[in-house]
Amino acid sequence: MRRDVLTKNYPGLPRDVRVVIAPHDMDIPDPRMKALYTRWASDYATSKGLVSKDIIEAREFLPLLRNVVLLEIERPTPFEFDYIYRICGT
Repeated sequence: MRRDVLTKNYPGLPRDVRVVIAPHDMDIPDPRMKALYTRWASDYATSKGLVSKDIIEAREFLPLLRNVVLLEIERPTPFEFDYIYRICGT
């Protein structure tokens, strides 16, 4: 997947939001998020596209729950999908 960086201004937020598509670990400044990303990326690579639901119980994941939105894709089609919010942090 190609790494893209998007920046967008949202009214009410103090600064622009930076979204990185297909990030590298160098894009993640928080060491806790970097640990989670490393775990997620290794699970993703070994499972050929799907991450085990066991990652939700991972030690790295628990302190980050309030900062995470986790979606489960129900019916993928090109550029359209249905999803369920499995975790929605504060």
